[in-house]
Amino acid sequence: MERDQVARYLLREGDVLMNEGGDRDKLGRGTIWRNEVPNCIHQNHVFAIRPLTIEPEWLDNVTRADYAKFHFFQVAKQSTNLASISSTNLMETPLVVPPPNERAAILAHIQNVLDRNNSTIKLAEEQNTLLQERRAALISAAVTGKIDVRGWKPPVSATSNP
Repeated sequence: MERDQVARYLLREGDVLMNEGGDRDKLGRGTIWRNEVPNCIHQNHVFAIRPLTIEPEWLDNVTRADYAKFHFFQVAKQSTNLASISSTNLMETPLVVPPPNERAAILAHIQNVLDRNNSTIKLAEEQNTLLQERRAALISAAVTGKIDVRGWKPPVSATSNP
């Protein structure tokens, strides 16, 4: 890459990255760049949008909405195995942009829901780990003779048919 092109592709914190091509139903999906890798540049098949008047989180969420996905689906060009959208298609995406205070409230609500979901996922993963540990301990105890499983029969369920 030429030095004069580096500035064009250099990512800045808050850039919204979106893919230009791939499966038709995944066009436009993306994420917010959080400067995970300093001095990182993006390739030409990734759009880097630098929102100046709205929050990156707003743009990211709006472009994940069904109506935006539908827009990308409608304007995509399809080749043999690859669909793609252009920067023009991206700029023509209709954006819902309520006043700043309303956006802030909506984004706070979205974050609250995501936090609750993430907490639930974390709890489920922890419970799964505990269950796996308990299973391994029971198997080990049964195999080493620490518990006697001779004559064990599964309990009869109230819903089972004889």
